[in-house]
Amino acid sequence: MKLETTLAAPRDGVVAEIPFAAGDSFGLKDVLAQLAPEED
Repeated sequence: MKLETTLAAPRDGVVAEIPFAAGDSFGLKDVLAQLAPEED
């Protein structure tokens, strides 16, 4: 089964890290992705 979920981010950016692998479980308030620092 596939599930589509919308994720909100505080700003536009490039994803630097996704700390979960396919099939991993995560909690309701876990951070699912880290954005790269903004460039000046």
